Amino acid sequence: MDLLLTFVTCGIYGFFAIYKASSRMYEVEVARGSAASDDAILITILYAFVGVVSLAIIQSKINKYAI
Repeated sequence: MDLLLTFVTCGIYGFFAIYKASSRMYEVEVARGSAASDDAILITILYAFVGVVSLAIIQSKINKYAI
């Protein structure tokens, strides 16, 4: 659904989706009790310039807590 909304809004919704995903990962880090840093703004800014890098950072965080 995020991908469809990103296309319909010409990419604007993508920024919101990346920000929300980063915020959710911060909540997971806090819930697990690990050292957490809220880098949602940084990842959203990275998405504006180098989209693949921000997606890779989020995927790396997901992989860390998937076990």
